[in-house]
Amino acid sequence: MRHSHFGCWMLLVGAAGAVGCDEKSEDDTARIEPTDPNPLTGTDTGTSDTGRDSAEPEPDDALVIELTVGSISPGNTDLAEFPGLAGVPNVDDDDENGQADWEQAGSAVGDNDYALATVLTHGRDIQLSLSGTGLRIYHGEALILGDGAGAEAVLSGIDEAGLRVEFEDFLDQGILAVNDPERGETIALALTASPLFFNHHLQSSEEVMAMRVAEFGYNNTPMMDGYRDALGDAFFTLRSGRYDYDVWVQDEFEFAYATAPDAHLDIIFDTHRDGQGWPGEGLDDFPEDQYEGPDWLITNWGPRNATSLDYGGNFEVSPPVTVDGVDYPYGRVYYGGYGSYTPMRATQNAVEGMQVQEPFMPDSTWLCVGHIDEFTTTIPDSSAPKGFRLVFADTHSAWELLDGLDPSMAIPRYSGGMWEGHNMDTISDMVSDAALRALNDEVQEILDEQKEVFVRELGLSEEDIIYMPSLFEEVAGCGSAVAALIPGMANLIVADVEGTPTAFIPDPFLRSDVNDQDSDPMIARVRELFPDSIGTVFLDDWSVYHMGLGEVHCGTNVKRRAANAWWEDSGHLISQEVTR
Repeated sequence: MRHSHFGCWMLLVGAAGAVGCDEKSEDDTARIEPTDPNPLTGTDTGTSDTGRDSAEPEPDDALVIELTVGSISPGNTDLAEFPGLAGVPNVDDDDENGQADWEQAGSAVGDNDYALATVLTHGRDIQLSLSGTGLRIYHGEALILGDGAGAEAVLSGIDEAGLRVEFEDFLDQGILAVNDPERGETIALALTASPLFFNHHLQSSEEVMAMRVAEFGYNNTPMMDGYRDALGDAFFTLRSGRYDYDVWVQDEFEFAYATAPDAHLDIIFDTHRDGQGWPGEGLDDFPEDQYEGPDWLITNWGPRNATSLDYGGNFEVSPPVTVDGVDYPYGRVYYGGYGSYTPMRATQNAVEGMQVQEPFMPDSTWLCVGHIDEFTTTIPDSSAPKGFRLVFADTHSAWELLDGLDPSMAIPRYSGGMWEGHNMDTISDMVSDAALRALNDEVQEILDEQKEVFVRELGLSEEDIIYMPSLFEEVAGCGSAVAALIPGMANLIVADVEGTPTAFIPDPFLRSDVNDQDSDPMIARVRELFPDSIGTVFLDDWSVYHMGLGEVHCGTNVKRRAANAWWEDSGHLISQEVTR
């Protein structure tokens, strides 16, 4: 991103060169008059002479800048202060000609990604000057300030002028100085482009998607039917043949957005996973096929050669939190890694550069797949002090429940071997396995350490945490790294069912009758742990996902509704690069 620092906001740059803050050059000033091409529709006064005594200005005749969110005048400049007039970067392709709209300098048909302001001049000459980079300002169809034009212009002989402000990149900033020499009034209007925001689980869901497969010995129809029964038309399936039977929909991409009072941009962070293969394989083309078009940006950062830590399952966002007195109104990003084994640096730099969702990095590398969603997530809870609970894997509570069950109870889903089960026929096979207990004791030590990371980085207390019963095992090909033995119930998604937030959770199958969820003591325990304000649906993800070292969240993606006003509540998180 491009940012500039200026010692004073009246820096003027014209075709003839730089003009100092205490100087003016008529040759360097674009003069916008009623006879100019494409003037804004309005009253043509024909002259800048109002006939008034400038020494005695009338209060109702003051210079005014009207924004969508309110008005600014010399005695009322709150909305002009940083971040001021908010916009979105004009980086989509509204006319679908294969070229980003910014590159077309206002000529893209249907381009709607501008921040809007109207200057009420009352027929007086108004001087405009612009500082900052990655900015353009248009009057009508004419480019008058910024990239491709000078840094100063004059509005002359018109009662009001509609301005459109265009930003080149996320968080580009500038200052538009609006000066009324006749009345001796100046307004310095801050200009700021939206950062990129990633979604969290307190945002309402709009679409839920997963891939249906029923070929080659794999069948996830029960999970797809569970989604369809609960969500109806808000759920859709991806074509398995088109995308090479690549079921890991969460891992391929993350939804995001940029927003402002006058424009909105939906964004997909398309990871470099590329269907676990080469570009164009697996799910790699799905974001383009499904979403590419006007008001969408599909982007990523850094080189290819992604590792598993660069996949979407290792990229999550907390709900809003306050940490050490600092408010994060849109939560904080977190991704797993440790030492030199981390998500690619370019991605980390990009997320850090957005500033508003300051990231942190717990250790997920003790897991075979290495994804943060395997042991933790968040769920909405209207009764919670912070409005949500952290769901965190816990082996103690799993052993507590298992030790209280009839050891002879059959658990048929666990009895198969290879790709079907865990070679365990009864509860006794779990609770009497000393090596399994020792392994999970070691895992619990890691979980305890990582919980403290979340407590510190999210400002949590014990009452904010739900301990999800969980057990892990070592799996072939992963060395000492582990994966879920009991389907990882923290690996869930949250979506709205008839307006109620609902957790879609892997079915643990700790029962003898696989078709009777009401007989499952683990399901009963989880329902006791979860708040009444959230629904629960337990999905059969066993054969395709659980045995493939993933769970419900890994195989599902959710598009969420973006509802925020970062220009009102996040200015304290954004560094002000352009000053007066």
